[in-house]
Amino acid sequence: MTESFSIKGIHKSFAVKVLDGVSFDIDRGSIHGLVGENGAGKTTLIRILSGLLQADAGMIELSGARFSPQSRREAIDEGIALVSQELSLIETLSISENILINSLPSKFYRIDKRQTLEQARLFLEAVGLGHLDDREKLSSLTLADKQLIEFAKALATESEYQRLLILDEPTSALSPIKIDHMHEILKKKAQNGLGILYVSHDLEAVIKICDQITVLRDGKIALSQKNKPLTEDQLVSVMSGSDSRVRTKRPPRKIGASVLEIKGLSSDVFPNPISLELNQGEILGVAGLGGSGRSELLHTIFGLEKRISGQALLKRNDRDISIENADGAVTAGMALIPEDRKQQGIFAGQPLTTNTLISGLVRSESLFDWILPSEEQKRTRGLLQKLMVKYQGALQKIDELSGGNQQKMLVARWLNAKASVWLLDEPTRGVDVASKSAIHDKLEELTDKGDSMIVASSDLDELMRISDRILVLSKKRLVSVLSPDRWSKHKILEATFNLNHLTEDSPMEVKNSG
Repeated sequence: MTESFSIKGIHKSFAVKVLDGVSFDIDRGSIHGLVGENGAGKTTLIRILSGLLQADAGMIELSGARFSPQSRREAIDEGIALVSQELSLIETLSISENILINSLPSKFYRIDKRQTLEQARLFLEAVGLGHLDDREKLSSLTLADKQLIEFAKALATESEYQRLLILDEPTSALSPIKIDHMHEILKKKAQNGLGILYVSHDLEAVIKICDQITVLRDGKIALSQKNKPLTEDQLVSVMSGSDSRVRTKRPPRKIGASVLEIKGLSSDVFPNPISLELNQGEILGVAGLGGSGRSELLHTIFGLEKRISGQALLKRNDRDISIENADGAVTAGMALIPEDRKQQGIFAGQPLTTNTLISGLVRSESLFDWILPSEEQKRTRGLLQKLMVKYQGALQKIDELSGGNQQKMLVARWLNAKASVWLLDEPTRGVDVASKSAIHDKLEELTDKGDSMIVASSDLDELMRISDRILVLSKKRLVSVLSPDRWSKHKILEATFNLNHLTEDSPMEVKNSG
């Protein structure tokens, strides 16, 4: 009989029931996929399994013995490793200290720095980050590298009796090459007898790597079976309870005149000058591998970084408004949704009213609108309903929302600020298929009304689905500009590895080619 990690009749409620009798087995030596829409209960279940939360009812069995961890430390000691979507790393510590934080080697009651570096180096090389200096502070890394550090940290907690590795959206910020590398590591771990719970909204990856798949819908098991006969469309239908299908085509849009002109712009973090134009009603996609400069370009345009050269000009009523800093960008009607939602997007611990309405204060015509709590709550409810955010009340803490609902809240924030030029960095990272579709629908609705967008994403399918043009960055340089009749996954990936691969416009100037 195959040794397994058994979840039996787990129940959990907060203001409402979140998990309702969840039961399934994770066999050792296999990879078990767990999928579901945001709010389906996946994160709550992960927190229970990893000792961060206690169930109201039900039980967990490890190899036939009852298991009820009362803390994260207790779960780690019992061989439960976790790769969390919301990174559990400490920015002020070094890379090596973060990797070995759960088992720092000591000598005479002090941290043995030499041994720490030696051990951390092994895990860095295992996850493909051998080029990094393990003494470097974590805060200097990209989100993709931090996600791999989180993975290395989980691998470093292994013990001779480790039973389960839980991964929550482990690849959301990674390039296809790094995703493949992570998958190879997981396959080898499974072959060596480890049980793996792989939680992801990337249905293609789930089907590719998992032996079994369980679908949660509204806190209940909607499906749990072997993977082999399943397809993406089937999973989407089970998740949503309907015949929803994965969207694959980009509807045509009417493109207007230039609304944003970037002239020879460079900064401390994006040192190579770039020029481009964004047109009314257009979505300009930005592709590139990790470290290519996607986020840095958006931050430079928005005025978050120290400029070295150039200008960012927003065109309003036949006049050019120079964007010098973030305050000026918001006042002029520019929005930024950052890649790292937890660190740069939400105001943790604050209610939905604050998180949703804060950016609109800059452009508010009357501060009296925001003094009355009843008005704040009414406005917040209206905005969140437009994005179909699942929440309990306008005063609910933002931390209590799922990642996908937090992401939709960020879109609602900029709707309230009446933004017309949007800079979106990984706008659907870590969200389910239905939420991704809802966000895409809202972006298309806004561009139909004349808004314009620059969207950076590591999801090439997403870029090809929503963009009017795609520019490709490599090593913080513009190397390619592609129109729909010329792009493909192969061409985009080919461009990311070749600095001299220019396909349409000059690398210094990107104008509307349509």
